[in-house]
Amino acid sequence: MKESLIIDCDPGIDDAVALITSFFAPNIDIKLICSTAGNLGIETTTKNALHLCELYDQSIPVAKGLPGPLNTKLEIAKGVHGKMGFGNYLYKDVKTKPIALQAYKAMHYALQLYNNSTILVLGPLTNVAMLLKTYPEDAKKIKQIVFMGGTKDNVLKQEKPYPEFNISRDPEACEIVLNSGANVTIIPMDFGHYAYIDNEEISRLKSINETGAIFAKMYENYKDGHVDDDDAATHDSCATAYIIEPTLFKTEYVNAKIKFYDGKGILVSNITKRKTKIKLAVDMDYDGFKNLYYGLLSVAKTINE
Repeated sequence: MKESLIIDCDPGIDDAVALITSFFAPNIDIKLICSTAGNLGIETTTKNALHLCELYDQSIPVAKGLPGPLNTKLEIAKGVHGKMGFGNYLYKDVKTKPIALQAYKAMHYALQLYNNSTILVLGPLTNVAMLLKTYPEDAKKIKQIVFMGGTKDNVLKQEKPYPEFNISRDPEACEIVLNSGANVTIIPMDFGHYAYIDNEEISRLKSINETGAIFAKMYENYKDGHVDDDDAATHDSCATAYIIEPTLFKTEYVNAKIKFYDGKGILVSNITKRKTKIKLAVDMDYDGFKNLYYGLLSVAKTINE
């Protein structure tokens, strides 16, 4: 039986790759896609989500999210994803429109229809926090919330804690989710640096199919800042991989909370022997991840193929 899934994302190159491959995973059924403000502003992320659904002939409702963090000003990832959000991959205007319901309300109604759904969050947690703040009873209707955010260890080898993007852009939202009573699994961004796509792989993508060529075009100018400029990190694809094939990961129960350092929200997770509502991925089968990545890519067909 397929797992009902709600995806909340801010496409974004790594979001786009994760979203496209998830379309073709045989064991999940995407019921709703929500856009959030993060990598880019909400108008761009919404348009990008709609475009991907059109390009892959996916009749999945797309709901527009909140325009920015709960309590702070929106800071987008300037220079990382390109003007339109997909690096050197450009497209013309979209034909479809988002549904009338705002994202957090659409999530609420989806949970009434598809009880025990999983919510996968690939950007800041703003929409999910608003859902749980407005409808706290929905925490019991969610199978789990899986989000890409925070760090497993100090990836930049800095003395100061690293303010990972998704958490630091809306730390109050993360705090609401952590304290909601919902089952939560954290996929830290570190895995996307260990399981990156190198320059030779990017060149080979072009010969796989049209989707591979699109990925290569997106990756050409993807300046993540944590891997070499000729390589591409896979942050959000790692979170998607956990949904599709959780056996690729080792997790530990943690006590997790938000701390502020130099004004930036940091997610701190301490491993505990006690069973909690929150798990942290601490290891991943990188070869298994690549096999899954390329397996899904091999069957990802655009409507032009």
